[in-house]
Amino acid sequence: LSMVPGLRLVDAAPHRSSARQARLALGLIELILFLNILCAIAAGSPQTEQSPIAISDPLGWDHIESTARPRAFWWWLGSSVSKPEIDRQLQSLKNAGFGGLLVCPLYAYENPVLPPIRYLSAEWVDMFKYCCSRGKELNLGVDMTVGGGWPMGGPWVSQDHGERYLRFEKKHVVIAPGQRLELKAEEGKDPIACVSYSKDMSLAGSGPAVVVTPTRVGPDEVWQVPDGTWDVLISRMGYTKFDVYVAGLGAVGPVFDFWSAQAFENLVEPYPGLLRQLAGAKPTFAFCDSYEGRGGSTPNMFSAFAEANGYDLRPFLHQLLKENGSLENQRIWHDHRYTISGLHVAFTD
Repeated sequence: LSMVPGLRLVDAAPHRSSARQARLALGLIELILFLNILCAIAAGSPQTEQSPIAISDPLGWDHIESTARPRAFWWWLGSSVSKPEIDRQLQSLKNAGFGGLLVCPLYAYENPVLPPIRYLSAEWVDMFKYCCSRGKELNLGVDMTVGGGWPMGGPWVSQDHGERYLRFEKKHVVIAPGQRLELKAEEGKDPIACVSYSKDMSLAGSGPAVVVTPTRVGPDEVWQVPDGTWDVLISRMGYTKFDVYVAGLGAVGPVFDFWSAQAFENLVEPYPGLLRQLAGAKPTFAFCDSYEGRGGSTPNMFSAFAEANGYDLRPFLHQLLKENGSLENQRIWHDHRYTISGLHVAFTD
């Protein structure tokens, strides 16, 4: 402070007026320093031309890529579209500052002005190809969903690749000495995936159950439980039989098995052919809508679980009946979820 010409330092403590004078002096020093910095910047900086930013751009940014702009879901209800309307909609989005859109073909609304177009038909492909071409001309990205509705699936998904679940039946049985309980496939019920038994499956941390190995009796597989007093768990693996929800014409079909690489390959079978038909007017991205797998199982669940966690799930299936807070129960639930996530990642990678 002593270097500032004309400034005299005083003891501000004895008098309030002196304190005010000191604060004013410090403020004056700050102002002088700030002005000196501004002058130095102005003197040392070369003169530049005025930025080419358009005055009409409210953000004041130059060269905004379409990928940095918002995109819109475009529901093609019933795929009841026409080329003039596609032109109008795309131009409206472009004028509003959007960077692209996601075409999602869904169910037809009541009394449509235009007739619905069957999903993936020659007419539908022609409309979608035109949309992609016009989007490219307008620098609008055009994306598409895998399937027409949610969760993902379609009429081309085979029954073997449909969504699966494990369903449990627990019975308390008393089997007389020398007798056995025999279980086999029943008409109208899902196939048996596993049979296990133990003294009491309701206890927290009750330990592993005994897994029954089926035997062949004639044309049937039979699971035999020996005499004694047991809790018996019958685990059945079946199909959820859920179809794609809100699907449009030509897109109704089974939801695919979310945990199977083979089922995923079945799901995407139509799309290489679609891309070949689109040629240079391809979409920028394919969007996998609604990963809402509700089955929680797949045909190779037990082998995948053993590979991922190093032990057999089947003796502990009763732990999946409910979460009871025991360490064993928490471990089984964790490892089951870990296996499911691993099966998903394995084929999405």
